Amino acid sequence: MFAINGAGLLAWTSILRGDFPTMQALILVFALIYIVLTLVADLINGWLDPRVRVSP
Repeated sequence: MFAINGAGLLAWTSILRGDFPTMQALILVFALIYIVLTLVADLINGWLDPRVRVSP
């Protein structure tokens, strides 16, 4: 399973080759994944601990 080439290797080879569109796409995908996972973590944290909820 860990021998399968993935996004990390694709990012590394695109940096070495100077493939800017691929680098931009990977940065966009990684940023979107980070934003979604952070949002999910904040929502779960607010659901589990009511003290962190924002009151109007």
